[in-house]
Parts: sequence; structure tokens; C-alpha cells
Amino acid sequence: MHYRIETKPAFRIVGVRHEFSKDTDLVGREEIAGAWYVAATDGTHQKLAELSTNKEVNYLGVTVVDGDEGGVVHYIAVESSADVLPEGYVSYEVPAQTWAIFPTSGEFSEESNPLGDLHKAVFGEWLPASNYEIATGIDIEVWPLAGMKPPHFDLELWLPVRKL
Repeated sequence: MHYRIETKPAFRIVGVRHEFSKDTDLVGREEIAGAWYVAATDGTHQKLAELSTNKEVNYLGVTVVDGDEGGVVHYIAVESSADVLPEGYVSYEVPAQTWAIFPTSGEFSEESNPLGDLHKAVFGEWLPASNYEIATGIDIEVWPLAGMKPPHFDLELWLPVRKL
């Protein structure tokens, strides 16, 4: 399994916020996948590309588990320094972290979910055998626009880690 460890400073994202119950399937992510489908078809992706700080647009799926409430907040966003946000858009500060970054690619279909497969491999194989533990209740999916060629996608899964 390919991965790299990187320490990154805090950064700001801008996008749309979706709240889910604590019972949301975080592995299959059916509800979250539905939110991404809407974003791809309602103009959200285009607005996000315009707000992106980076010339090469990376769509971000930032999932935050709220420890107090037990709910799940998922942002469909881009890294951005925009001061004026479109109606319905919010900003969120991703804290400075050390990240385990896992690249993957593949075709998404009814029969194939490379992201779900990656989650299972990371949590079932890599994490138990590594010298790391998950540091906070956040994860990031990085979807480079250049790697989006449906049904094939390139992406990275970022998990905050700390050494044991």
C-alpha cells in the first residue's frame, strides 16, 4: 500500500456543508455520495472551481465527526482565501496536522468503490501494523479535477495521525 506522511499547516476551505446523523455509514458513505452527486449536477463544482486558491483545482471532501454531538459534518469544498462567499457557502479552518496520505485511483460503479476499498485496507491492515494512531475526528478526500474522468477517478485519502 502506497502512502506518505506529511505535516501541513492549517488551511482554510470554502464550500457547502452537509450534516448527517451519527449513524451515517462512514465506509459506504451512501448519503455523502448523494451530496456529491448533487454538487456535480447543480453548479456547485463550477462555483468551487472559481473560489479555489489553487490554479489546479482539487475538490475536497472534508468529513468532521463532532465529538460533542456525535454527528458527522461533511464539506464539499476547495482550499480558498475568498473573503466573499456565495449564499449557502461556508468556510472551515482545517487544523495543522500530520497526515497519512494514501493515493488511489479506479473506476467507481455499482460493483466497484476504490475509496471504500482503500478505507478498509487502511483501517484493517495499514493502521494496525503501523506506528501511528488516528489523531482527530477528521479525514479529507482530495479529488484533483485533472484526475476526474468518469467513471475513472484519481484521489487521495488524508488521515490525521500521530506516532504511538
